[in-house]
Amino acid sequence: MKERRIESAMIYYQDIVQAEPGMMDRYLKIFGEKALPPLLERGNKPIGMYRVVPGTGTYNEVIFINGIDDWRRWGKDVATTEGHPNRDEWHPGVRSWAEMAFDYRKRWIKNFYFPAPFAPSHEQLMKRKKNGATFIHLMYRVTPGKMEQWLDFAGSTLKPAWEKQGMELITFLHIFPGTGPSDQCVELWAVKDWNDWSDVVQARQRHLPLKRALARALAFRDRWDERTLLPAPWSPVQ
Repeated sequence: MKERRIESAMIYYQDIVQAEPGMMDRYLKIFGEKALPPLLERGNKPIGMYRVVPGTGTYNEVIFINGIDDWRRWGKDVATTEGHPNRDEWHPGVRSWAEMAFDYRKRWIKNFYFPAPFAPSHEQLMKRKKNGATFIHLMYRVTPGKMEQWLDFAGSTLKPAWEKQGMELITFLHIFPGTGPSDQCVELWAVKDWNDWSDVVQARQRHLPLKRALARALAFRDRWDERTLLPAPWSPVQ
C-alpha cells in the first residue's frame, strides 16, 4: 500500500457541538469572550466557529475547527487543562470556560485531522479578506484503501472544478488514524454570498465539467453529509 503523504506537521481538530436550545447566540458570544482568548494565548490557530443554517443540518449545531502546530503542543495543552487531575492547576482561562460551558452546550464530538497537501496554510488563511461569506461544509468517508488516490483526485480535478464556480477552499482535512471514523474527510468551502451559493447549486446540475468531476468522485465516496454554515462574528475566517 502506498504510504500516505504528510505535507505538514500541523494538525487540526474539529468539534461538532450541540448548543442548548435557545442558547445559540449566547454560546457563540461567550465562546468568543471566554474560550477563544486562552486558546490564542496557548498558541492555537483557529480557523473559526460556524453555526448551521436552519434546514441544512442538525438544529442548534455548531462546528469549530482549530489548528495546532504539532502533537507536542497539543500534549502541553492537555497537560495544563482537562488532562491535569487537579482542576485548580488548570490554565485559569480554560478553568473559567469549563465552569460555564455546560450552561450553553450539551454534547460535542472531537476528531483530529491532517491537512491535505493542497489545503491553504494557516498563514494564507489569515491573509484572506474577511467578507462575511457563506460556507459549505462536507463530511464523508472515503472508500477503504483509496485515500491517497482520493486526495490526488480532489487536489488535481475537483478543487479546480469547484473554484471555477466561484468557491474558495478554506480547508481540506483527512482523519488522523485512531481519533475518529476511519477514512473520514472534512471540507470547508466559502462562497461570496447567497447569490453565489445559488449559482453553485445550479452548476451541479448544469455545468458539464463539474458534473463529470462529481460523477468521477463517486468512485471514492458514495455518500456525504453537507451543511451550509454562517460564521460567528469573531471567527478568524469569515
